[in-house]
Amino acid sequence: MKTQHDHYDRLSVRLSVIISRLLAGQSLELKALANEFGVSERTLQRDFQQRLIHLDLEHSSGCYRLIRRTCREHLPNTFAFILNSGISGIIPAQNRRLIRLITSSSGGSPCLIGHGGLPSPITQTTCFLELAEAIRDYRAVTLLVNGKSYEGVAPRRLIFQSRNWFLVATRARKLQVFRMEDVNAVTVLDTSFRRKPELDALTASEEFISTLPHFRFISDVIHAFRE
Repeated sequence: MKTQHDHYDRLSVRLSVIISRLLAGQSLELKALANEFGVSERTLQRDFQQRLIHLDLEHSSGCYRLIRRTCREHLPNTFAFILNSGISGIIPAQNRRLIRLITSSSGGSPCLIGHGGLPSPITQTTCFLELAEAIRDYRAVTLLVNGKSYEGVAPRRLIFQSRNWFLVATRARKLQVFRMEDVNAVTVLDTSFRRKPELDALTASEEFISTLPHFRFISDVIHAFRE
């Protein structure tokens, strides 16, 4: 039991010293640390890669150091983008080393996501930005879609699927889906609407997203059987 306690004491001291030096801005060499603490370089690698995984560390030429402040400031925004855009299933947001690698401006990107491209620059339109802001602020809108006006629309989410952007919205207690390429104009209203967590969960599900290109057809079929 004493031997086990001694092991944890040495581990605690070693990690405390390493963390304090990293916070002081030092670059720590594995070989020098191994000689100082009397442990193997493999043990120290385990310290840095597992026990200190939540620190923003970079590794180069056998040395570990904290990422410079200017680089670290971008990580929270990057994590938020990954989580909010729904690509966390492709790129794990908790893997800081991978995120730093992908967001580095030096050299070519080691990872690419194939999406087939957009048929038109929908995201560059004023309508897209106005809808994104209305969704964030829970503001109702009036839509002009293929020349037809839709008033009192509560925009819920913009979703990219099958090379198209879709607007998922509610109107008169009904769920509606519009192709963004069909939206001609957006007027943001002063009226607001309430967030519905159950709708957030529904529109984030893979099953729902996969039906978006066929949503109108499915709705027409359901409506026909109700008549």
